[in-house]
Amino acid sequence: AQTRLRHGHSLSHVWTKPRIRFLPIKPSSPSLMFLSSTGSMASNALGVYKTRGLINSHLLTAETYSLMATDITNTGASSANRDVGSNAAAVSGTPITIGGASNFNNAAITQAMADAKAGSLYYQSLTAKAAMTADIVNTVFTAGAYFGPAACTQSNVIYFDAEGDPDAVFVLNFGAAYAPAASSSNVLLNGAQANNIYITAVGAISTGANSNGMGTIMCDAAVTLGAGSNLTGRVLAHSAALTMSTNVITTPT
Repeated sequence: AQTRLRHGHSLSHVWTKPRIRFLPIKPSSPSLMFLSSTGSMASNALGVYKTRGLINSHLLTAETYSLMATDITNTGASSANRDVGSNAAAVSGTPITIGGASNFNNAAITQAMADAKAGSLYYQSLTAKAAMTADIVNTVFTAGAYFGPAACTQSNVIYFDAEGDPDAVFVLNFGAAYAPAASSSNVLLNGAQANNIYITAVGAISTGANSNGMGTIMCDAAVTLGAGSNLTGRVLAHSAALTMSTNVITTPT
């Protein structure tokens, strides 16, 4: 059998055809929307549902970065525990506390940005198992790829449920902008790991003040991190600028 991907790619593997189902609403959490699928993947070289190592390999040299952008502007005391780089000579505004390498306007960041863009295109090519709503608040994502065909917001909490599998991978692809609201957060359930969450957007990504995000953000347009917002993951703005304001970026190793 073949899974047909966007942009004309295909992958041969043996699998049981997934069927999307919405799990019953739990009485204790009346507003949660569960996205899941029945069936199983017997073999999947893409590593979409399993195997962090396979899917992380698509970041190549960009994997070591906490932050990258064509230009980075910062105000306040921001920090990143791994590599930081941009096409500019330095961070504009207040310097960032950098725990890894600083690569500005050099061959290393040029290669890493090319790798990040290629990785973003890869994740965007994955076939979605379910569509996202205009506001993804209270959604419980299980392993797999999801697609939002238009601009999406996140007015409060979302959940990533690994269902006991620490290698479960989550991919959220937004066809336009993505805007988590102020004080919104992401919650990991049943062994889910921030390093296995990938978020791409064709439009801009703007996080609200004091929000707490999880995952690797890859964006074709500008990224703005709201004042006091934190991220466990990466911001790979491979084709546009990044604006920061008193943010803490913690990239898992």
